[in-house]
Amino acid sequence: MIKEKYSESIKETSINVVQSSFESLRKKNITKTGLRIYKEGMLGISGALGDYDEKELEKKALDNLIVPYDYEVSSNKKITEDYSKHIMTDEEFVQEVEAILEVCRRDFSDFGLYNKFKDSK
Repeated sequence: MIKEKYSESIKETSINVVQSSFESLRKKNITKTGLRIYKEGMLGISGALGDYDEKELEKKALDNLIVPYDYEVSSNKKITEDYSKHIMTDEEFVQEVEAILEVCRRDFSDFGLYNKFKDSK
């Protein structure tokens, strides 16, 4: 049996806009995990969001061993990718959104903007 585990950590900043004005700011740290198990020519997959029980994730993947997989699987690999070098800090993101909203209020005063601006790192 071969196990592959994929984890992704995301830092999300979300700005809620109501009537072209900054209403609220929310910051979240999100962890997504996927597990693939290859066993006897079959593939099983499971996933989790946030904290999880490793044994339960493995059990779900084993229960999902229903996909035929006739390819050679690589093993003993560990790959880490870091995309955290981002163009803007959270503070810069807030300033940019506020600058956009200022243009909307000034140049389009009869138009109300309602939406969310999201930045994920």
